[in-house]
Amino acid sequence: WLTDTARVWISTTEQNWAIHLRVRTTTDNSLANGVKITSDFRMWFETRVKQFPGYTVYKWPRLIPDMVGDNPPDIASWGDVSLTNATPESPDATCPVNGVSLLAEDVGTTNADPHAINLTSANTFFAQPTNMSSGSVNLKARFRIANWGVQATWEDNSNPGNTLWEDLGPATGYPPAGVNIASGVQGAINFPYTISSLCDRCEYKTYFDNPANTANCNASCLPAPPDPNATNGTKRTHQCLLVELIGPGVDFINDSVYRNMNFVNASEYSEVAEINTIGLGLNDSGTMARDVYLFVETLNMPKEVLPGEDTKIPGFDRPMQTTGRLANGEAVGSEKIMPPIMENMEFESLGKVMPTYQVHAYYDSGLRNTEGGSEEKILHPMTSFGYFVMHEGSLVGWEHGIEGAKLTQLAPDYYKVSVGDSGVETINTTIEALERAYAINFKIGINNPHNSFSRVVKSNLSMSLGLEYIYSPAWSFEAMFGVHRFDNAGLGADLDISQIALNVRYYMKSGYIRPYVNAGIGQYSLDPGSSELGSNAGIGFLYDLMDQWSVDVAYNYYDIDSVNPHPQFSTLQIGLRYRF
Repeated sequence: WLTDTARVWISTTEQNWAIHLRVRTTTDNSLANGVKITSDFRMWFETRVKQFPGYTVYKWPRLIPDMVGDNPPDIASWGDVSLTNATPESPDATCPVNGVSLLAEDVGTTNADPHAINLTSANTFFAQPTNMSSGSVNLKARFRIANWGVQATWEDNSNPGNTLWEDLGPATGYPPAGVNIASGVQGAINFPYTISSLCDRCEYKTYFDNPANTANCNASCLPAPPDPNATNGTKRTHQCLLVELIGPGVDFINDSVYRNMNFVNASEYSEVAEINTIGLGLNDSGTMARDVYLFVETLNMPKEVLPGEDTKIPGFDRPMQTTGRLANGEAVGSEKIMPPIMENMEFESLGKVMPTYQVHAYYDSGLRNTEGGSEEKILHPMTSFGYFVMHEGSLVGWEHGIEGAKLTQLAPDYYKVSVGDSGVETINTTIEALERAYAINFKIGINNPHNSFSRVVKSNLSMSLGLEYIYSPAWSFEAMFGVHRFDNAGLGADLDISQIALNVRYYMKSGYIRPYVNAGIGQYSLDPGSSELGSNAGIGFLYDLMDQWSVDVAYNYYDIDSVNPHPQFSTLQIGLRYRF
């Protein structure tokens, strides 16, 4: 029965997966018919997602200890589950399916960049919860911030309010009297916040690094790093936002969210992010040092694209607008307007149609599983961060990268950050929309003479070296130098043909395999012989390997204007292409 009720869904295009397991229950004692459950019970489950150098654990209840070895956690820590005969039309009153919810896109600031804080003028933070319960509710919101990047999750950080997230207002929530939200309505909780203290402003790096402020901050406030008591320059203007809803007697679908996705503009965007393990406690050696593993997930950001394929919905092919020209690498700032189509879309939906870059993080818990005779590290998930990327105009493709002093790349899109004793390291993420690009390729193969030319020469090797200018995702121009050697078969001597030509390529589709056609003209020098004009035309395909490298396979036919002999031949070549 277990096989009949288990289902697995895998989406190779969106990198999503799901497991659905229905446990059949029975009132008899035969396991062949299911599990005998006649009253409320306890249960626990743990799933393991394999990844180098071990696996990541996802479990319920979320605070239950990891299973290490063959022994499950103590049954006292399992979660309580109730049996019910409820249906969607007749829900169980003790287990409501409707309530108050809050989405990540429903929190932020009213500043043009919802993650940025004005340091010298007023800010308004907002939360817009939706009440789908049967009656009106009274809610308050607690607003907290942390530096942009990766932090420990609630499960692994027992006291995040003291060790990571900083309250902007009262921990009991704002406003003091709460906000009444009627049933079926999305409400609004607004929290005004102004940084009035000099030392509070000095904590922000952009303010402290301004030469006009540095001396005053150091004289009036705590010192800057590397002093261990430093606060000056330790915060970034770009912050993660955590909002927690507070309401007595309220049924919450979820009572908190954090916003860690931002809207940015390309051609090139770069930003520093913080990897923070503070709150995880000390490791076995008594220090804060830990390894954190990063996986970069990209959606709708192929290395090479054709016209129109980088825009799935009208309106997403324009950057966020400003009163003046938007500079490359500039995040959404003052007076910028996002396309109207984005205003009512959830983040999950945006990721299906917009270029999306997200960094997922997992830390080494220190636990090891030695089942099967091998040792595997048990990793725990941390928070993620990322960007929805806007770009105007056609693209050749996308490139992205991460740099950091303690960063090691383990595989494509997979990295390790060795966080030191301070518990904090920084990385720099870069996203680039490729508007123009060059490529160099080298190919080698065999040639084959045709018609009358085949009666005086025999096949040998042909080599070519090309410099390609990628004018658009579909069209490119290539300056090519080639050497074609033919063995003597009646000509009187071996023949070498040197080629200098200009080719035009047309790529028929994007993807890992990109077929193309090409044609060109050039000067061909025959040795022995003279220099003549000639032409070539052919077909080929690229096969992407990794990063900027591709395999290039091509067949070309050549015709050179020479009376005797009249060189007509074809080549079949394979080689490597490097795009830069």
